Amino acid sequence: MSNALPNEQPEKIYLPRTSESESLKKIRHTTSHVMAMAVQKLFPEAQVTIGPWIENGFYYDFD
Repeated sequence: MSNALPNEQPEKIYLPRTSESESLKKIRHTTSHVMAMAVQKLFPEAQVTIGPWIENGFYYDFD
């Protein structure tokens, strides 16, 4: 069986630091969407209403 990916040098991955303001906003924004998707998968009847990132994290309201 052949490899699905070509043998190339590994790419570098940038991991954002939580001390960086813009990176932290992106992490919170993305994490809030992941949480909303998980809730909808567990509770298909849940309706996502609002879910912004905030200074100390993020939140989502569901109906």
